[in-house]
Amino acid sequence: MRYLTVMLILWCAAGRAEIPTSGQPVAQWQPVDAVVLKFMARLDAKAAAIAIGGADGKAVQYSRGFGWRDQGKQKPAPADLMFRIASVSKPFTAAVVQDLIREKRLSLETRVWDVLDIRPKSGEPADPRWKEITVGQLLEHKGGFDRSQAPDPMFRIPAVEKEFGLKRRPTAAEVVAFNMGLPLQFAPGEKSVYSNFGYCVLGRVIEKVTGRGYFNNVNERLCKPWDIAGIALGQTKPAEHEVSYPIREDAFVIEVMDAHGGLVTSAPGLCTFLDHYWISGAPRKPGAKGYSYAFFGSLPGTTSMARQRPDGVNCAVLFNGRRDRSIDEDTKALMTEMDATIDAIMKTRATKP
Repeated sequence: MRYLTVMLILWCAAGRAEIPTSGQPVAQWQPVDAVVLKFMARLDAKAAAIAIGGADGKAVQYSRGFGWRDQGKQKPAPADLMFRIASVSKPFTAAVVQDLIREKRLSLETRVWDVLDIRPKSGEPADPRWKEITVGQLLEHKGGFDRSQAPDPMFRIPAVEKEFGLKRRPTAAEVVAFNMGLPLQFAPGEKSVYSNFGYCVLGRVIEKVTGRGYFNNVNERLCKPWDIAGIALGQTKPAEHEVSYPIREDAFVIEVMDAHGGLVTSAPGLCTFLDHYWISGAPRKPGAKGYSYAFFGSLPGTTSMARQRPDGVNCAVLFNGRRDRSIDEDTKALMTEMDATIDAIMKTRATKP
């Protein structure tokens, strides 16, 4: 696809800055551009992308890229530029798990200990409650992991390397094995506490049950049937058609984050996914209305939003920036302002003869 590149003017405290903007402008949707530009400045992002769809039976109706794909501001960002989406990867994992449940290869009651052939170095878990954890509990963040009580193992890579004497980066399975040797923070099913690690475990369950890699399942089960393009597995060194990030390449190991935060997508690709699957992971009839979901992704150098509105409109917004001390405040404000702008657009559409 060819993209029409225009120039928008963004005024900021530092003075006048020209922001290259790609993609075909559509008059009725262009008010959302101002919200994207505002949050680019707020998040100190060099690049952003947005896709709007779901209305009028179209998976993607509006798709724009903003800023520069490189930190040196030499290459304008195309509308289909790939970005890390961090935790917005979790709905993809939930969708694969639900597909396996429909095939009766898993159930919500399946105990992950019985499925996995992963064990801690000692051969037995330090906490016997590991044997109680079910697939359903992991989907609902009830697996017994609480990162406010113990460090998130997905960011404890040096400890994993030391435990196993590795001279390379660990695999996701080795991260699971490492954490199996540690106590749970609460009894499985007792409460719900958001967990990256729980979804990492689900990724290993998917691989064991299918005999195929995590992303192979995402691609074959979710993307190919609906011709969803622009979805890939993240790499420490960004791929050719991926934005650059204002962080060190070794800031974290994205490869081990696959099932909970390791996917990269384009805004149109993510928007198309939202047209076929609810954020809960359940299949969705294109254009279906009545449910309101929002999911946010956040990593150093990354902010993403996936929004399914009750009027059937979907919105995917991606940035290569983040304010580390204001994550919740910024994502809440992004959804509020984007929703208000889309509300006004939809109201105008409804009143036109």
